[in-house]
Amino acid sequence: GSCVWASYRSGPHDGFRTYYRAMQRVDAKIGRSNIEVCSAWGRPEWPAFTARHRAGRAVRYDCLVTHPYRILKHRWRSAEQAYTEHVRGEAMAHRQLLKLAQAVDSNTPRAWHTYLAASEYGFIAGGFAKQPAFPDWRSSLMRTLYDVTQRIRFADAGLPWAEGGMLLTGSDDGVISGPPRYFYSASARGRQVTKQMLAAGGRTVRHYVSDNPQQRTRWGSYSALVTTASRTRKGDLYLLVVNRDPDDAVRARVEPRHVRWRGRATVWRLQGPSYRSVNTAAHPDRVRVVRTHQRVGRKPFRMRFEKHSVTVLKLRRSR
Repeated sequence: GSCVWASYRSGPHDGFRTYYRAMQRVDAKIGRSNIEVCSAWGRPEWPAFTARHRAGRAVRYDCLVTHPYRILKHRWRSAEQAYTEHVRGEAMAHRQLLKLAQAVDSNTPRAWHTYLAASEYGFIAGGFAKQPAFPDWRSSLMRTLYDVTQRIRFADAGLPWAEGGMLLTGSDDGVISGPPRYFYSASARGRQVTKQMLAAGGRTVRHYVSDNPQQRTRWGSYSALVTTASRTRKGDLYLLVVNRDPDDAVRARVEPRHVRWRGRATVWRLQGPSYRSVNTAAHPDRVRVVRTHQRVGRKPFRMRFEKHSVTVLKLRRSR
């Protein structure tokens, strides 16, 4: 029953600066170029710390790793509440990402070319993974829309890479589900549709949505459409649109500027009967990607974006 107190001294220890310099020596020794050393302290305090210590002894780093998670802390009363909190939770993660990106930009010299990257991202349930109101939420189209939205936020913020998700699990919440019967989950379908734009290797271009439809629920409000756009070296234009309206399609006017395109577009759509839909061994294509060709003409055009869906549109450059 006695209380025993103990104290100790630790350090000084080699820190990030020592590790960074050691890695650069390895870089020179093996004759390679650009070994990039990232700080794992993905908070605004890190770039602020490096700025304060820049005088005399610079704390150099090549990138800052972030983990933009949202953490679930309660049980949902309905699937509608789960959907709204996913959308609004992603918006909070996006604001944190922008805050961190601004801290990096404002506290590091341009000559360093420091960038932001995500080594993990998503939605953590913790002790609330089991949700009686929405048992299959982790493998649903709702969760996929969340992940796709995060990935296009990363593209807009200039992140060169991001990784997240489990490739294979014993349950149905991995990218590939099973065993014993392996099939593509809704999450895999989300990666398939975003790949169409990201694998083209273009650069994001300025884009905006005017008169974005607003969804108002008892758990909060949010905008229906989230978009991004990129242009490849060949001049082809990609547009990615997430329609987060759970009940209605949105018809919008697409007005590309400073580009001439052919009158026929390639369209990929991620779709499912409901945002609650999941792929199973018996129904592996309930959530799927459908590819079509659509005549759009050579002037601004209108397009229908289905409810709870992701659409990727490719306009080939007209020479």
